[in-house]
Amino acid sequence: MTDAAQTRVHQLLEQLDDAQRAALAGTLGVQTSSAVAEALSDLDRIRSAADGLSEAGHEGLLTALTMDPGFLDASAPGLAEAREVGLVFEVADPILGARAIIPIEVRTALLARLEGADAPLAVMLAGRDLEDLEALAELHAVDLQPHDDAFDAAIAIARALHDIERLHELFETLQPVSRDVLEWLCEVDGPVPADQLSARAMRRGDETASSAVRVLHRLGLVQPFDVDGDALETVPPDTREALRPILETAMSEACREWYQRLRDDTTPAFRDQYPTGFGGALAPAARDRVLRALTGSTLPADGFDRLLSVLRVLDPEDGIGELASVHLDVSTNDSVARQSLRSWLGSLDDDFTRLLLEPFDGDPTTIAQWILEREATRPPTPSSQEPNFDDAPEDGDRDAWTTLLFQLRAHLIMALGLLPAGQWFRLSHAARWLTALYRRVVWQYGAIGSFGDAFPRHALPMPGVDVGPQEESAAQEMLFRLFAELFMPLGAVELDPTGTLFLANSEALRVFRDGDEGFDLLWSETEDYVGDDIDLWLPLPTEPGVRVSGVGYFGWMNDATLATTPATHLFDLVWLADWATPHTDGGGTLFVFDEASVARGLEHHESEAEEFLLWLRARVGGPVPGRVRTLFPMSSTAADDEDWLPAALARVDRLVEQLESWIESPPLAVMEEIRAWGDVAGTALTRRLERLVRRKGLGAPCARHLCALLGELGATEATATLVAILRDAPDEAMEGICAMALARIGGAAADPLVSTLENPTADPDLRMVCAGALSAMAVLHPTLNPSIASRFETVIQSLEEPDLATIVAISLAETGSPHTEPLLYALRDQGLWVEEMMPFDEILWISSLSPAVWGHPFFAAPIAHLYPTESESARMRAAAGVDELLAASGVNEESLLGRTRRSPRGKKGQD
Repeated sequence: MTDAAQTRVHQLLEQLDDAQRAALAGTLGVQTSSAVAEALSDLDRIRSAADGLSEAGHEGLLTALTMDPGFLDASAPGLAEAREVGLVFEVADPILGARAIIPIEVRTALLARLEGADAPLAVMLAGRDLEDLEALAELHAVDLQPHDDAFDAAIAIARALHDIERLHELFETLQPVSRDVLEWLCEVDGPVPADQLSARAMRRGDETASSAVRVLHRLGLVQPFDVDGDALETVPPDTREALRPILETAMSEACREWYQRLRDDTTPAFRDQYPTGFGGALAPAARDRVLRALTGSTLPADGFDRLLSVLRVLDPEDGIGELASVHLDVSTNDSVARQSLRSWLGSLDDDFTRLLLEPFDGDPTTIAQWILEREATRPPTPSSQEPNFDDAPEDGDRDAWTTLLFQLRAHLIMALGLLPAGQWFRLSHAARWLTALYRRVVWQYGAIGSFGDAFPRHALPMPGVDVGPQEESAAQEMLFRLFAELFMPLGAVELDPTGTLFLANSEALRVFRDGDEGFDLLWSETEDYVGDDIDLWLPLPTEPGVRVSGVGYFGWMNDATLATTPATHLFDLVWLADWATPHTDGGGTLFVFDEASVARGLEHHESEAEEFLLWLRARVGGPVPGRVRTLFPMSSTAADDEDWLPAALARVDRLVEQLESWIESPPLAVMEEIRAWGDVAGTALTRRLERLVRRKGLGAPCARHLCALLGELGATEATATLVAILRDAPDEAMEGICAMALARIGGAAADPLVSTLENPTADPDLRMVCAGALSAMAVLHPTLNPSIASRFETVIQSLEEPDLATIVAISLAETGSPHTEPLLYALRDQGLWVEEMMPFDEILWISSLSPAVWGHPFFAAPIAHLYPTESESARMRAAAGVDELLAASGVNEESLLGRTRRSPRGKKGQD
């Protein structure tokens, strides 16, 4: 509330010069200054003067009355005429220049014409009788002076009511029904009829309902007024603004109270009883479902298949979804859960999002389709320009909606991850907490004025203040279904047989990473209801379940059966399933070649038969057994030759050529197919990268793609080339991708990185990059951890540069070495710790974590996180960094609604 909103006429007259006052007196037909002030304060004269304005002047005055009077441009249309008759005054401001102020007397006189919606509290109070104001002032302990009139009293009371401490104490004294009514009025868009407000109080209250509105009237927090004989109620806009932090605090306290009840009311479980996911082996079970779908097996329509379809692991048409390898090319059940829930955070619409909003009447499908249709009609950005989404203000609709969805999902996931393992928790308490959280997150969300006029407002969920017992009951049923259909199959929670208790697996729920968009806000808001307990829940800077570099081993068990290891990538399994029948034996997957399986492959992939045999020869490292070879009709193939390697290298070279046309983000299908060639790909890529080095062609985007793939392959033969590039990288992008590749290669790359780190004459920035790569290597390759940590310790003791010493110490902390803490204190004592680079308390926290949890997200990222699928749009690629890819996935209709155009492998030669 600005002072200008409460400025009296006599205060404004004092700022006029003698000539201006004389001119105004002449217009009013009076002689003295006091007579001018009296005339300009008379409400009837004010209304008469306003009615005497021209149509343009009258419209300009009413428009100005709805605006903040402290920031009116004195030259605004219609105000000049109002100034001549004393309805508006022009004053000088040292910063804003000439501005116009409408005195409180004018605003009060014309209140009915504003319909009360935008009038501040002082203006509305000024319309009351002085006796009423004196009683209100006494109630709020406001001292009035004997000469104060209604305007002076109104201003004094308004200022007292908007004092944050006094207003908070007043709010605390209110009964629940009065609080509810006040919250609701602060949320609705504009004044409401008096009978509607009374009905609200009766519906939400008990024996105090009849007096709830009267109490708010008596306190001056709710203002009644009439417009054309209709009784209306409102909370003035400045009072709403003053109440906002108090209401937010109250909702946070309710959220905290119910979360504490959830955590306090627990029942111990058996120590070894933890959620494990579908069948206890989630990744193998999901892979088996995918492979059986690809080979034509009938899949039962159970909940697990529905889950895999929503996650885009299964596809109704192609059998395999576009994100299958992203979710399943990881090494543990918890990793699958983390990948899946992380992907869900960015979805606009899916079965589980609809379920989450079901108790609150939201329709995410309608909203998602509206967003997608609008974006599809947006003119494309010329390829020569970077997308500028600031030029599209309607994107605020998408942002507001996706922020709400992210907050609800993210708070739920983080809160469940804060629950200690081995304890049963009551589902009813979780539902009450979730309801309290919903109210806090979407408070003010019902004020749909923040959305564009075309937005499907009818599809929005209800505002938080409308949530009552009926929605709380529905929320418990929703949470049961969400657990049973999403969290339980993923191994994130476990429901007891009665469906009233649940366990939580915190490791499966650590889905966020430092640096994720929105994570800092999520963390700080979660502190509101969990307090210091949030330190029990640690963010996930990297994914500990990612595969270390390399490809899975193939070996012939007999002349028709091929064995694979659990580390085999899904892409390889899919290629094998095109030609053989998969069988799961509890370890890796076995593939049996027979007439039926090969005939099926020939029917769908006849043109690829020769290439498949060559690939099989390359991956196994030996000839294809005669029995399998006879199943293929071709009389000869390069796979039969002793010197088969040139043909295989040529095939990889043709695939690599496709990368040269991609500046950023080549299709995942191409990247996976190159990786599938294993050691042959490592040889071909190393040779091509060496040629680029000789030709000084490292500035080409293809060079970065080659480095990333060599890291994925664990290609030790590329170590020397990658180290040379790292030492003389043309840009930071190439430097980072080389460091990542060397970290993933491991063993052979450790010594040259350590040598550079230990070299005091090496470039300090390069030494920092090597330190980061070595810390990531120590996380990805636990057997190397002790030796890398030991070398870090030696280097730190020899460093004198504070920046470099701090970076190396951070890298040491990320390895989880037990010797880190004394070295950190020693650095600080020597004045070598740079607090601006990382607070000392935070590095102590990092050093206490296991290396299975810590690490650098960029260096440890698997290939599926680096490159989006082909169907992901340019907008998503522009908005998402490497580490945010999955969180931001699901922008276009295909990915959002579970539709794909092709399997991950795609069509040969057309990617």
